[in-house]
Amino acid sequence: PAFRLVVRQNGPIDPTLLGRTFAALHSQAYHDWHLTVLAEDSESADVVRGCLAEQPARTTDRVTVVDASAADLELDTPFGAGEAPREANPGPLLFGLLCPGDELGCDALIEIALASGQSPGTDFLYADESRISPTSREREPFCKPDFSPDLLLSTNYIGRPWFATPALLARAEVTPRALLRDAEYDIVLRCTEQAAAIRHVPKLL
Repeated sequence: PAFRLVVRQNGPIDPTLLGRTFAALHSQAYHDWHLTVLAEDSESADVVRGCLAEQPARTTDRVTVVDASAADLELDTPFGAGEAPREANPGPLLFGLLCPGDELGCDALIEIALASGQSPGTDFLYADESRISPTSREREPFCKPDFSPDLLLSTNYIGRPWFATPALLARAEVTPRALLRDAEYDIVLRCTEQAAAIRHVPKLL
């Protein structure tokens, strides 16, 4: 699959955190990806562009900055709509959501691509992560269970990373405006409710 990654703004954009996300994408072993950064306003968009200017050309060529205050007509368009045909690689698309500071492991996209290929029909995938523990305040592995709708109704254990097909996002009514407006927990609940098949990738990605 080709990956279409989206960074959504969650409060003021920190250039240092965003730089870490860019650097992690630059190191990916799987190169068929594009990143869209959703900025709430022109000031945030300028911060993103300033941070992007410090990145290698191989990264900047794959990043689009969207100023939500100046792109009202595009915000309600479902993800994947209007995607140009890719003659070299006409395979499927997977969308993934990130926040500034998220760092995908260098093998993250290739592991998700392999898992997607091994499970035809799966339209929602998620993986384990290393994160700051809310109890110890130390960085620890967070190994998640396979999909459990009851547990998910209690807490958003899905966390990140997670990936979904354009068709699933359309069914769940996830648009760029929804990403800027709605809580991620709500979006995950909507996606998993509409998903035909869900796969947990038990690897720290």
